[in-house]
Amino acid sequence: AAVLTQAGIPAFAEGTEGYFDSVEITLALSLLRLTVNRRSDVELIGALRSPMQNFTAEELAQIRIACPDTPFVDACMACAAGEGELAGRLRAFFEQLDAWYLLSMSLGLGQLCRRVVNESGLYDCAGAQRQSNLDQLCLNADRFDQNVSGALTRFLKHCEKLRARGDGDDAPALADSEDAVRLMTAHKSKGLEFPVVF
Repeated sequence: AAVLTQAGIPAFAEGTEGYFDSVEITLALSLLRLTVNRRSDVELIGALRSPMQNFTAEELAQIRIACPDTPFVDACMACAAGEGELAGRLRAFFEQLDAWYLLSMSLGLGQLCRRVVNESGLYDCAGAQRQSNLDQLCLNADRFDQNVSGALTRFLKHCEKLRARGDGDDAPALADSEDAVRLMTAHKSKGLEFPVVF
């Protein structure tokens, strides 16, 4: 499905990954984690390498080489304080994290989640099924806010517990009327009728 999507063909592979292990949910949760704590090198590198930020491995290596004896986040901060195109991109990313952090103190979790997925460009990069998963994440954040707590850190811990247990379903699959390639096992396709099958 990923290859078809990269080629501009809407595609959906049913049941191939868990909700919390899907690329879009992993990235959204990483951005939310960085909003409250940017000290995680793994989350930071993942966000910078994402299609929205599009930092290359060479650019990340350049940052690391410039400050080899510090945590990667500190190397990024030092680079962002410098001059040039790479510094400007890092500065813009950290400014966006700062803006989301300020919003986290005044917005509900659902609203914050929606802002993060929209303003990061994650929603626009996603296909229909992945957008449905992101919509579901924002809805879950809103429900958690209303029923349990408005704390982003508690919501993130809750999501991690659900991921560890294997809970969390994808948003409903694409409707039959949606124009997309559907990938499924022969077992899942039993009893279904499609105009074209490969």
